[in-house]
Formats: sequence, C-alpha cells, structure tokens
Amino acid sequence: MQLYRKSSIELQASYTYYSEEFFYQLGLRQFGNFHRVQLEPPPPLRELIKLAVAADEQFKESGMEPDVGVEVSLFFFCQAS
Repeated sequence: MQLYRKSSIELQASYTYYSEEFFYQLGLRQFGNFHRVQLEPPPPLRELIKLAVAADEQFKESGMEPDVGVEVSLFFFCQAS
C-alpha cells in the first residue's frame, strides 16, 4: 500500500491490485496472439464434456449424476448448431 500526496489531495494505491490487473491484461493480450490449434484426431465431444462436468465443483455439489450433465450439455449444444 502506498500513499501519495499532491497539493491537498491524498491518494492511496495498492500495488497488489494494480499488478494483478496489469498481469491479467497482459495475459489476455498475449493469449489473443495464439494461433488456432488443430488436434488430430479431434477429441470426442462427449469425452470433453465429461471432463468439464467432472471438474465443475457446483455440479458435484448438486448431487446429479455426471451422465445427466453430459446429456443436457449435448442437447443444448446440438440445439444451437
């Protein structure tokens, strides 16, 4: 934490906040410079959704079966296509 004073105005700055924000923006900018990654062979969509459902903490807390989450996700994905 740093305190700045200019004439009669005092400003307080948090180095932690500004450095986190700076590195977040830097990461976003650098991520945008990545090119498209083509996977050969493409991974099965059902397996990718299973991994996402298994990693989701809120889904685990809901008590639903993972297969239900996969089927619901596939349903909405197919409806959007």
